[in-house]
This record gives sequence, C-alpha cells and structure tokens, in this order.
Amino acid sequence: MQGAPPNGVQATFSMGRGGAYRGNIRSQGDFATTRVVEYATIPSLVDLPHNLVPADRHPPHCRRNKRTGLHVGKKTGHGMHELFQTFRATTPCLYPHHQFDANFNRWKPPTGKQWQCMRSIFFSPMRYDENRHALAAPETPGETRPFSVQQFLTYLEQTNIFPNAMQFIPQVKGVLDAMEREGILVAMGNGPFVAAPKFYYTMKFLSKREESGHAWLTPALGPDYLYWHFGPHTVHLIGDNDGQERGGTGWIISDRHVLTCAHVIGDMDVRPIQHVKGRDCAVRCTYQHPTIDVGVVEFEEPCLQSDTTIGFRDPVIGEQLFVLGYPPVPMSSEAPLILQGGEVVNESIADYQRRQVFLYSAIARPGNSGGPIVARTGHILGIVTEDRYDPERPQVQFFAGISTSTITRALSELPVDVELPLETYE
Repeated sequence: MQGAPPNGVQATFSMGRGGAYRGNIRSQGDFATTRVVEYATIPSLVDLPHNLVPADRHPPHCRRNKRTGLHVGKKTGHGMHELFQTFRATTPCLYPHHQFDANFNRWKPPTGKQWQCMRSIFFSPMRYDENRHALAAPETPGETRPFSVQQFLTYLEQTNIFPNAMQFIPQVKGVLDAMEREGILVAMGNGPFVAAPKFYYTMKFLSKREESGHAWLTPALGPDYLYWHFGPHTVHLIGDNDGQERGGTGWIISDRHVLTCAHVIGDMDVRPIQHVKGRDCAVRCTYQHPTIDVGVVEFEEPCLQSDTTIGFRDPVIGEQLFVLGYPPVPMSSEAPLILQGGEVVNESIADYQRRQVFLYSAIARPGNSGGPIVARTGHILGIVTEDRYDPERPQVQFFAGISTSTITRALSELPVDVELPLETYE
C-alpha cells in the first residue's frame, strides 16, 4: 500500500538485531503483498477452463484485456511473466481461496492432476499408447515416439483440459521451453509446425516426495511460482514485549505445529490467538530448545494446512536460495510476505558458543527469523536465525540459517510429536 497509513495505525518501528520487530502493525490479510502490480505467479496452463470468464459473467473488479478478450488485472513484465498473467488472469475473480494478490483478491492454483498432464501424463514414454489413442494417431508397433508441441495442444483441446489451447501457442511454448532448460523435458527434434516445432520426452527423475507434489517445478517456473507455492505455509507469528507488538515468521510443519526460532518465542509473549491464513488458532504451548535456536508453536486444534510434499535437505555451497518472511515495512499498514534472493556462501560454521549455522547472502531483516530458506530446486534448506554481526565493525555482517540436519536434531530433543519431511531421494 502506498500513501499515509489509515487513522489509528502507527507506522513506526523500533528494530533490534534479532529476528523479531517492535511496532503495532500486524498482518491485515492472510497472504498480502505490497507489489504495485497484481501478483502474477503460476502459468495455469491446464487450468484455463476454470480461469476463462465469459464477458457477461465477469465480476466488476476485473477489467477486459482488449488483445485476448480475457478479464485480467494489470500486466507485469515480459516473456514468462506475461505468460503467468495470461493463464491465471481471472482466477482471483472466481475462487475464494487462501491467497491474496496486491488488490487483496483471492485466487486458486491448478490441481495436481492438471500439472501431471503437463509432465508425467503427456510427454512420458510410459503413457505413449494412451496418449496416441486420445490423439487418434496411427499405431507404431514396437516403437515409442516423442510427441510434438502441436500434438500437446491438440490433446489439451480434445480432452477439454484447455479448449482454446491453439490461441496461446507462444505462451504454451514459453512454459515448455523453460521446462526444457531445466531438464524437465528433453527435446527430440523438430517438426514442420513452425510456431512451436519441437518434439519432447520427459526424462527427469523425481523422488517419491517430489512426485507427490509440485515443488520440483520451481526451477522452471521461477521465483513467482516459489512465492505462490511456499507462501501459504509461511506464517506471521505475533506477540508482545513491554507493551509493544513484536513478530517473527514460522513454517507450518503439521496441522498443529509451526516451526520457528527459539529466540522469536523467547523475545515476546506469544499471543494466545494467532491469525493464520484466515483462521483464528488458539495456542496450546510453545517450545524452545535450550541450546539450538529452534522453537515450535503448538496449537489446540488442527487448524493449519501443511505440505509434506515439500522436502527438507541441507544446503550446498553456491546454490541459489530465497528467504521468505514477515519483516515490517515502514509506512505500510500491513505486514506483507517478503521474498529475498541470494546464495549459500558457507555450508556450516560454528560460533563461539559452538552453535552450527550456514551462511547466505540474501538479506534477512528483523521479523524474518524463523522463516523458511528455500533452494531454487524447491527444497527447504533451513530457517532464518540471527545474523552474525559485530557492532564494533558494522560493515562485517553475515546472514545465518539453521540447517535441516540441525533442526531435525533439535526437534528430536523437544517434547513434540512431529518430524520434518526430509528429502531422501528415494
């Protein structure tokens, strides 16, 4: 939001060097973002039957795109971003769900079945005969052939997954090209269809955990998709200290538990009622590990939605990552979910108290502590902890995280019946 804060909202903060903040501004929505443009995230390529809204049925807050005839919000960027806009443009107008865009309109992602059409079902050699039959293509006894983009578009139309697929050839091609660059699809030659000539197989190996979800798409679909996919499970924890509101970030690890930092819990009195993704959840208990900066907030009822298809693993030096969290934004009347990118700069280092952390270059501000550190591959590497900072040398500052293996050890020593969904690559 821009401009002055509304009456009764104080937009000033006093921040410490930890992961929590002081102030009296809290999240005004379940999943708000302060980006000026409408948030464009996932290319709902196979969700368009639900996304396309006839002109006589669109809600008043949607406007009509003159080029496509769709009712959309503001456009952002070019290339893949434009694709994202085109394919999920009107979903905020249709589905009450758990996410917000910049205008606080809710929208819903595509289903797992629809994503599987994109990879496992259509381009997989294992489904060759079934898809050939759906396309009424001639038999090829004893031979499996790759399918073309043109055949894919035909399949989407004939199966009524995407009735107007041929009208979006550049956008479909953009998604497939991105998947090819990341090794999800393998190009097997070109055909005469000039607009999108390639033939594809899908050869990417997926672990059982990856196969059960869609986080593996993150490298191809980028930070927009990461923000959308991981955001709903990243929560804003609120408490009080000395009469001032404080807050931190957490990650949902079960339907009753939120993983965060011990110092987030210890630096404030956690409020007995937390507003989590549109629900008021009563806190049953909080737990802090005595020597590792890991804590857990436990709720009375199973009011949370976790995603066990997102796997945890340890960081690898040099890999790209993203930090998600709720640091306060000055002059803003809500606490938006913020994404910041960087790389792993050290896999493991011990401080003077022999506490193991890893270091990364993404900026983590007060309020980020406890939030997930997500690898570009779609795995969680750990959670944000206090940065390594010398007040006598303020120019020397490193941002630190608690790695997955350290979190696993800490949880095993806390009286909570919950385990991390570790990526074992089985």
